[in-house]
Amino acid sequence: MSSNFSSKYAKTSSVDRPDCYGDEEYYDPDDPECRRCNSRSACTLVIQRRRSQARRVSRSQQRTPRRGREREEVAGARARTPEAFPETALEEGDTFGSVLVHNSTLNALQGVADTVSHAISQIPRKSYNMFHTIRDKRRK
Repeated sequence: MSSNFSSKYAKTSSVDRPDCYGDEEYYDPDDPECRRCNSRSACTLVIQRRRSQARRVSRSQQRTPRRGREREEVAGARARTPEAFPETALEEGDTFGSVLVHNSTLNALQGVADTVSHAISQIPRKSYNMFHTIRDKRRK
């Protein structure tokens, strides 16, 4: 069985691949020479993967930030990395657990404060129209 396997599939090994293997400039699925090639299916897959990856990269570069992200950046609600927080030196009585509780508590409070700030910024403001109120007072 192994000889049958090698005789059937050995033709597509990397040694027997043509020089044009995976080259998009030479690949043409309608070309008779490409149709006769033993590496045609593998070559097709390689080219399709490269094209789809190139499309994904170009789409991600063309994307603009969503409106929600822009609002958060304008409101100042940005995620901060741990390196952005000031650190103090450890004291003599500090243990890993006490430092963990201290930092976790501060992170939780910061999250609550950011959430409340974001929620308050979403409340619609009322417009100032002093002429409207003067008109209403005159009618009464």
